[in-house]
Amino acid sequence: MPPVRSSSLPSNSTRSTACSPLDLLDESNPIYVQQTSQEVTQIRVHALLDLARGPLPEAALPFVLEELDNGMDPHLVAAAAIALRSYSAPSPAFQPFVRRALENISGHDDLISFDTLNPDSSSANVTTPIRELRQTDEWLAAGTTSSGCCPLPPGLGKLFHRLGPSPVVDELILEDQDGVLTTYRDLFTGHPTVVVFFYTRCDNPLKCSLTVWKLARLQKLLSSHESGTRIHTAAISYDSAFDTPARLRRFAANRGLQFSEQHRVLRVQGGIDPLRDHFHLGVNFFDGLVNRHRIELFLLDKQGRTAASCQRAQWDENEICEQAMALLKSAPPSHAWPLARSAAAIFTALLPKCPLCWAAWLSAAGISSITGASVSLGVQIAIAALLLLNLAAVAWRARATGSVLPVLLAAAGSACIVADATLPGTVLIVLGALINSAAMARRTRS
Repeated sequence: MPPVRSSSLPSNSTRSTACSPLDLLDESNPIYVQQTSQEVTQIRVHALLDLARGPLPEAALPFVLEELDNGMDPHLVAAAAIALRSYSAPSPAFQPFVRRALENISGHDDLISFDTLNPDSSSANVTTPIRELRQTDEWLAAGTTSSGCCPLPPGLGKLFHRLGPSPVVDELILEDQDGVLTTYRDLFTGHPTVVVFFYTRCDNPLKCSLTVWKLARLQKLLSSHESGTRIHTAAISYDSAFDTPARLRRFAANRGLQFSEQHRVLRVQGGIDPLRDHFHLGVNFFDGLVNRHRIELFLLDKQGRTAASCQRAQWDENEICEQAMALLKSAPPSHAWPLARSAAAIFTALLPKCPLCWAAWLSAAGISSITGASVSLGVQIAIAALLLLNLAAVAWRARATGSVLPVLLAAAGSACIVADATLPGTVLIVLGALINSAAMARRTRS
């Protein structure tokens, strides 16, 4: 396998000697900081050809398949095709990537050499990306059959994987296509969100432009589901300094994106660094301009945490729609528990001291934390029992004080809760308990 000559690598790439070839394929590797796009390409070609000496480790497959799926640089596509042939065994699952690369690179085929920067037909080790792709396609055809299932190797799946929870950058300020400023917390909590990253100066039509176009298709898919309107989408620019609100709106509108409070195009105030750290984004920069990035989509849950992500290869809109709908169904109600938590602080300061009033207060607090959602028959029976206990306690004490107002308030509050008006029902029940306690206190003093 022809190596890349050291003279064809950037002068400051000597830092790469401390990294393995696999580490060099990570876009967030510090070696890419302040490297030009050409220098980044040379480093990645060097890494792919080093890996091609084989056998290709499975951990390198996502990078190789990514380059075949959406790469446009002749050297990188050719190097990826060569690297794939060093994998332990051909798999029919690789064929769609190779066929897609043949289609994508057809208008960019060129003579290349890994020994010189300016090859001609007489140069040594001259090849073309299409030639390497065809050899890889032949390798796959000779080593695989068309029958049976064609899964990707274990651990790779559809390049779709779940992530663990990550801290929320609550107070980070983002600006949308209309110049409206909003915090991360306000944008991404209370509902699931599909988030993609892009920038308008991207020169690869198979990355940012296609990502936004596919997001527009996803919006239409979501709108076709009754509950899909509860799922938000957001496209966030890597290039906050250049991508003004007007430029974001124009770029997204030209690709069919719809705008509303549920669907926005955004830039981060002060730059992308906080979100790059938060999401571990695969992007790097040279003088503020993106020099390399990967395709990135994230599914956020109702707390604004990362539930899943799809990276490197282009994602399927139907699959993402299904994943988002499943996340919506599995998410807990957004209003019930926060209401109970905020009410608890007030309740603690105002709790009456007698056992029967405790029953009334506990019934109110318990009910406020579980209504507003679809509940089972058993929970409904428990709610009814708490309401009856509360009414009995209030009525028993009303006999002693001679006041019927607490009973009326408790009955009205119970009716509100049965009608799923949790907040006014809770307020009425608590008010009845307070009036009852005050009446008992006056009676005791007299």
